[in-house]
Amino acid sequence: TGPSNKEMRNMIQSLQAHNTLLKNEVTRSKKRTSELAVQIAKCRDKQELEGTEAMELVKELAVTEDKQKEEQNKKRIEELTSTIKDLQKQLKTSHENQKELKLLLDVFKGSVKRIAFKGGVAGEREETSRRGRRTDAESAEEGERSGHGSEE
Repeated sequence: TGPSNKEMRNMIQSLQAHNTLLKNEVTRSKKRTSELAVQIAKCRDKQELEGTEAMELVKELAVTEDKQKEEQNKKRIEELTSTIKDLQKQLKTSHENQKELKLLLDVFKGSVKRIAFKGGVAGEREETSRRGRRTDAESAEEGERSGHGSEE
């Protein structure tokens, strides 16, 4: 019975040592598990925060893009308004120029009619009468030379 008792004690001691090692390993595993759970929770919080931040960034980008589009639309409207005003001014000056040209054309037509009328029979009479008469300027000049026009 002696050697079997000794062997049994050795086995019991080795099982107890192995049991202690396993208990220590379970404790370490539990500790590691709780640490990992904390890290996982932190990661989830971080992901949620980053997700929230990402959503906020996306919203900000959308708002920024909307503002930029709105500003571009405002600039385009201003440019179009300016172009329309310029075109209206050009149209107005064009109408004024057209009226002036029409007036000049009417004056020219009237002048042509007068010249044509004067160039006819009346024009020939006028030329012959001019040859025979002196102009008022010529008469005044001659009067000054003879001394009648100036009293000294």
